[in-house]
Amino acid sequence: MLVVSRRCDEEIVFPAIGVTVKILNATANRARLGISAPANIQILRGELQSTVEAHRSDHQLRNDLNAITLSIEMYERLVQLNDLDRAHQVYLQMLTRLKEIDLSHAPVKPLSTADLRPLARVLIVEDDDNERELLAGLLRMDGCSVDSVPDGEVALARLSSSEPRPDVVLLDMMMPKIDGPKVLSLIRDNAQLNNLTVFGMSGRRAEEVGVAVGGRNGIDAWFEKPLNPNTLVKAIHEFQSRSVVA
Repeated sequence: MLVVSRRCDEEIVFPAIGVTVKILNATANRARLGISAPANIQILRGELQSTVEAHRSDHQLRNDLNAITLSIEMYERLVQLNDLDRAHQVYLQMLTRLKEIDLSHAPVKPLSTADLRPLARVLIVEDDDNERELLAGLLRMDGCSVDSVPDGEVALARLSSSEPRPDVVLLDMMMPKIDGPKVLSLIRDNAQLNNLTVFGMSGRRAEEVGVAVGGRNGIDAWFEKPLNPNTLVKAIHEFQSRSVVA
C-alpha cells in the first residue's frame, strides 16, 4: 500500500529553506524528481552545495540537502526496478526530513489566533506498520495530535474507551480482523459515535469497496491512495474548524 502521490508536476514547497520538490514525470516503471533551491544553494548533478561562507548552520544545511539528493537517486532507481512500495517509503521519508529541516530554519514569529487553536486529534487506523508511522509523523509535524492503531478491532476499542475522542478518524479499508467498511458501519450504528468525522483511505474508489461518501451512514471524505499529504492535512483542519464553529 502506497502512501504518497506521484502525479506529474506535483510540487511540495518548503518555504523556510526555499526548497521545492517537483515530480517531473512518472510512468508505471520510471519516475524523475527535481529539486530547486535558492541562489545560495547550487544544484549540481550529484549534489546540492551551499555557496555561502561555511558556518555551522550552513554546513549542516548543505549536509542535509546532500542527503536529500541521495534519497532522490534511490527513489528513481527503486522505481526503475518496479519496487514501488520501497520507492514511496523513501519518498515519504525524504519529505519528512525536508519538513524537519524547514521547521528548524523557520523564523520565530508571534503567535496568531490560528496558532492558539486546539490541535486536531487524529486517529489513524492502518494495518501497514511503516505506512501508519510515516503518516503519523507527517501529521504531527503539520500540527495534529495523532494516535494510531493497527486494525479495526483495536480502533473500536479505542473509540469506546474513556480516552478523548478524535476529531478525525483516518480509516483504511483493507484490514484484517475487521475491515474498514464494517468499522464504519459499527461507528454509524453507535449512538455515542455516529457523529464522528471519518475519512476513508484506500487504493480503490469508494464505490468499489461498497462505501457511500456523505449521508448519515457514509464516510465524510474519501482519499484514494497514493495519498497527497497536503490535501489530507487541509481537509483535517477544515473539518476541525467546522466542528469548532458548530
